[in-house]
Amino acid sequence: MKFRFIRKMFILWVIALTACSPKPKELVVSVTFDSNDPQIREKAATVLSQRVRSYCGHEPKIVWQSDTLQINVSCDSASIDPELFHRRGQFQIQETYGCDELADQLSVLPNRVELLKQTFPLEDASGRRIDYPEIDLKKEFIIQARSNDPGIILCSKYDTLRIGILFRHIQIAEMFPEDLRFKWHVFESRGAVLVYEYVAVKQIPQPVDNSMIQSATPEVAYTGHGYLSIKLKLEYHALWAKMTRDNINKSLAMILDGTIYSCPVVNSEITGGSSSVSGISLTEVQVLAHIIPYEPLPCKVTSVSHETSK
Repeated sequence: MKFRFIRKMFILWVIALTACSPKPKELVVSVTFDSNDPQIREKAATVLSQRVRSYCGHEPKIVWQSDTLQINVSCDSASIDPELFHRRGQFQIQETYGCDELADQLSVLPNRVELLKQTFPLEDASGRRIDYPEIDLKKEFIIQARSNDPGIILCSKYDTLRIGILFRHIQIAEMFPEDLRFKWHVFESRGAVLVYEYVAVKQIPQPVDNSMIQSATPEVAYTGHGYLSIKLKLEYHALWAKMTRDNINKSLAMILDGTIYSCPVVNSEITGGSSSVSGISLTEVQVLAHIIPYEPLPCKVTSVSHETSK
């Protein structure tokens, strides 16, 4: 009798617990793209389906309603962060050029810019004339030319557009190696002002990219900032070991959608296929963990809306 009573009470407790547990929400997400190509749109639908499955933990149902992709899925949250859909998600780890490797170019850059000012008006994409930026080269790199730091210029966000236009000019671009591409990185925050760094990235034949990633896990550093802990697929461990071995005491650029998130210095060879990406907010890291292990979107998402189905 006592056993039956205990068993009955246990069953009632399980039923009560189940009834009190929050039930997953049934979400309907509508997405439109900037491409009319059926193959591209189907590929984009597959990528978003993978992201949603990873984010919600449930298999989504995909339905096309004319030009709109409708995603039906059960989710513990009442909404899904729109960044999960808007982010293209192109991830790469690239090598960089140190300022010591670019010492000759950097030593003559200020004079080259001064000559250009006299003959070439700087214009934006619409053809509107704009002022030349003040080139604030890191002086210790120009004087000593021994640093392996890949950042050559520090500036405010206001100057990033003008510096980008200037460095695409043929008389500036021809000074640097053909496999060099400059990309921006938020160097530091000075109060409410962000300081940007222009980083010299080396375009190598086989960078680490989305296809090599086995998993990405959101983590919280002791500083309270977020970062992604990345694990590569087993077949790419040797590639990553060689890449880190060849770049000891140099920086590697962690790039997402054309922007550098972090530029860590390699201290030693990494043989276990592990890496991390810092410089990410706590909110952003939760979304990116469900984006970079999958292919990037082949086209741009133009609109996202969602509602809870009844």
